[in-house]
Amino acid sequence: MLTRRSILTLFLIMATSLGLCVSATAVQASDAKARLVLIVAMNSTLKEISVRDIKRIYSGEYVSGADGERILPFNLVAASPDRVAFDSKVLGFTPAQASAYWIDRKIRGQSGPPRSIDSSATMLQVVAKLKNSIGYARASNVIDKSVRTLRINGKSATDPGYPLD
Repeated sequence: MLTRRSILTLFLIMATSLGLCVSATAVQASDAKARLVLIVAMNSTLKEISVRDIKRIYSGEYVSGADGERILPFNLVAASPDRVAFDSKVLGFTPAQASAYWIDRKIRGQSGPPRSIDSSATMLQVVAKLKNSIGYARASNVIDKSVRTLRINGKSATDPGYPLD
């Protein structure tokens, strides 16, 4: 027989679970809407880039900057919402397609994926220190002056039609 106390306890557990599900959904929705920007070190000679070159860089091709040095791309870890959004917007890949793409390249003896970094904070630090590196982060996370954002196809991150929207 259910007592008043057990009914209240069950109700509280269900309400808490429902609240957690709603919160997780809200976080996922905000993750999907977060604006990503390409970042480089402040002393980088790279000022602007095309979507085509971004695809080439993040597909494992050798791309050099204006100074002739190779551009070193960095990715967030595969499971991060920002990585999933970046791969979808830039490469047109789902997580499964991205994984299959890099496995196929490895089997063929081609270059591997960009190095993965575990957090946005670490991404900002690494890109800030390496002159020819490129990475991405949420626009809201780029708050210090150690890195700067790149224009893509002539558009800055605040312009309508920015390619990473």
